[in-house]
Amino acid sequence: MLTLNKFRHSDVAYTHEASPHGDSLYNQQAQAKTSVDAVVPEQSLDHGPTSSTTTSWLKERLSVWNSDNTMLERSDKAMWQALKLGLHEESSPQWARYLRHKGLRPPAARGHSWKQHPDHQVDTTGTLLETSADSSDNKAPKTQNKGQLCDKTVKQHHGYFKLKGPAKKAYFYWLFESRTAPANAPLVLWLTGGPGCSSEVALFTENGPCSVKKDGITTKRNPFSWNRKAHLVFVDQPAGTGFSYGKMDNNEKDIGSDLYHFMQELVKTYPQYHKAPFYVFGESYAGHFVPATGAAIHAGNKAGVGEYIALRGISIGNGLTNPEIQYPYYPQMAFHSPTTKAVVSEKQFNRMEKHIPHCVSLIKNCNDPKQGDEDCGKAFEKCNGGLIDMVTASGVNVYDLREKCKHPPLCGDFSHVRMFLQSKKVQNALGVKKAWQACNFGDLTPHPHRTVTHC
Repeated sequence: MLTLNKFRHSDVAYTHEASPHGDSLYNQQAQAKTSVDAVVPEQSLDHGPTSSTTTSWLKERLSVWNSDNTMLERSDKAMWQALKLGLHEESSPQWARYLRHKGLRPPAARGHSWKQHPDHQVDTTGTLLETSADSSDNKAPKTQNKGQLCDKTVKQHHGYFKLKGPAKKAYFYWLFESRTAPANAPLVLWLTGGPGCSSEVALFTENGPCSVKKDGITTKRNPFSWNRKAHLVFVDQPAGTGFSYGKMDNNEKDIGSDLYHFMQELVKTYPQYHKAPFYVFGESYAGHFVPATGAAIHAGNKAGVGEYIALRGISIGNGLTNPEIQYPYYPQMAFHSPTTKAVVSEKQFNRMEKHIPHCVSLIKNCNDPKQGDEDCGKAFEKCNGGLIDMVTASGVNVYDLREKCKHPPLCGDFSHVRMFLQSKKVQNALGVKKAWQACNFGDLTPHPHRTVTHC
């Protein structure tokens, strides 16, 4: 079941530059040479002077304002207020941001810098490098359909968001265009959980455009993919997961910040998707990453700098969002589930119940910023040992108690996906060199503001 989460966050600030770019609505309209006068009825100009001498920039703004102000007042009051205040200010930076978002101005220059932490002496710099065959970023020899490994019926882009500075990282992404009405489709960022499980797990076994056949060599189209109606971008996160590499973060705030900056570069590199309503979706441990990413984007929008991202919602499926509240219900799920028979004995259930107070106390210590990381290690060990190990020892699938766990620890068979993604042909097409695994837990040890289990 998916649950919708809303959030608020404090302001942040970043720096960006502006310069011309290619494929966008801006260029389409420039080529069409559509007159603003042709689309702005004089009677709709109700926010200022309406004489025949009204300048073209104001007419353009009034046209956009009349079209979008009701929607923005409902979905983004901060941007609505900023545009309202700057409506008659020709140099308004908020109108410049919004018109870039609408595709009515050239996108900003690719690449930008920011200070990841106040105590950092060196800025972090982020750039997006596409490895798709038809990209100007890719210097490799061009071959027909190179990189079109999945759903060849749609446009797609893949590559790395590379960060340089105090922490060197590179996030792998794979974007598939919507099969239906791509000019007006929403944009969805998908994050798999773990922590440390690759988003290609979802791409090839859940909601992505195709699945890998059991031969581990070929793919078949998924008729139920989410890109039936939306542009869909998968990102391997944290760094070190899947095809991503570099310093592995153990703090959801840092990961959310990185993904905010990734989206800044994504809309500049692919301005055709900038105007799309934007959503962040994820599952399981992404119950931490999805809100953190949404909060960072919301804060960036509210701060009024950088590229405007039309964030319209976030959603989490079966998410682990607050272990202090959720862990005490493991015994109930294992013994009193209304949808399946008990998977532990009554004696085991009572033992699990007795572990709850100590587990909750350890989680509270873990989430206390004044405590050390060793408290998180204790919470991880004691809570899992007392509340989950008895369930896994029974041999059932912890993700579906009605089934046996045939392929521990994730219970699903991803060997064919691993064979496909580790093949030389696929790695050459994607422009990657790292050996892919379904999950790279690495040094993702428990840490404040993180859950205390892998799932």
